[in-house]
Amino acid sequence: MGRISKKARRCWRIMNRHRKRRVADFHSRADYAPETVFHHPSGGWPYIPVHHFADETDSAVIYVDCWCLFGADAALLECIVADQSSREPGLYARLDARSPHWPKLRAVLPAPLSRAAVEKVMQMFVGLGFPDPLVARLQRGALPVRLSS
Repeated sequence: MGRISKKARRCWRIMNRHRKRRVADFHSRADYAPETVFHHPSGGWPYIPVHHFADETDSAVIYVDCWCLFGADAALLECIVADQSSREPGLYARLDARSPHWPKLRAVLPAPLSRAAVEKVMQMFVGLGFPDPLVARLQRGALPVRLSS
């Protein structure tokens, strides 16, 4: 692995300091409504869908958000149908500027946004290194970084 810049190390330290708060927030959401918590079939990561998946409703689904706990950190996964997004299809990530600096993982995908499609995206983000070392590549408050097409 190459050298990590001072700026990246500083960002990682800040993110680490707020990690406990993000994880506690996820657990608070899960404790409030345990029936809404699902687990990724192969990774076992707990997640809480905010919206219905395309295969669970008769309505058109253009976006699906999930609060996710991937190992030692929590994130908001935002999935949107490609023809409804201004971004090219692919995976993107950014960090909120404000505390607790939530990682926002965004996927621009072809329809439909089924549970299986969203769970595949979760696995892809973990495969790309979330939470570490992916978080070290991001800057708080910056525009989303494109990770893959």
